[in-house]
Amino acid sequence: FLAPTRPGLIDVYPESMSRAGSRWVSNSSPVATPIAELEQIPGYRGEDPEAIAEAKQLLDAVGLGDGFDGGQIVSNTNPAHSEILAPAFQAELKEKLNIDTVLDPRGGSGRTEAYQEGTYDFLLGVIFRAPVSEFVTAWKSCIRTGGSNNFELYSNPEVDDIIDRIDAEFDFETKKELYAEGMDLLDQDPPFYLVAFTQHNAMWANRLHGHLEEIRGYTEEGTWDLFWVDA
Repeated sequence: FLAPTRPGLIDVYPESMSRAGSRWVSNSSPVATPIAELEQIPGYRGEDPEAIAEAKQLLDAVGLGDGFDGGQIVSNTNPAHSEILAPAFQAELKEKLNIDTVLDPRGGSGRTEAYQEGTYDFLLGVIFRAPVSEFVTAWKSCIRTGGSNNFELYSNPEVDDIIDRIDAEFDFETKKELYAEGMDLLDQDPPFYLVAFTQHNAMWANRLHGHLEEIRGYTEEGTWDLFWVDA
């Protein structure tokens, strides 16, 4: 996943995503990689001929240098996903690596069922998130071996060790160093391709005065909620 351009994918939907905090930890966390550092890392720094060349070399090494059929990109039917972000990712794969894919938007709980059953080639999801400010909770759920939301069945003993050490550490500076070490490992052996975290920009706006919702931590599928805003 060196070839797709994260800043380019973020720019197709800037109302919801930001380049800041697009590396394994949301920018709401004090351990997120600063944007100045992101701009120096292959895969995060924008259109990157060197990264694309490396990706092509890796495909050449397994006999797929001329491209191949990548199967389906599963998403939900939310237009932001099915009509904006999924087609943008599809175009990146085709233009950079000659990987052909077919979009497969699924309504209702279709995307969640694909997650749970493993019946997908690519899946555009939003499950990687932390319910509390300590972001290692997302790593434990989605990345650690046997995690409840580790639908990719990813397993890396080095990453597991980092997660356990972060979880047990109380000193902030030590914890920050462990997060940085963990992100380096995840860049080298990624469990999935992370575009960016949703910013929920409208929720930050001064003109938002209220939000009526049911009591819930989060919702996986699309919902309609009532908001009070200045005209």
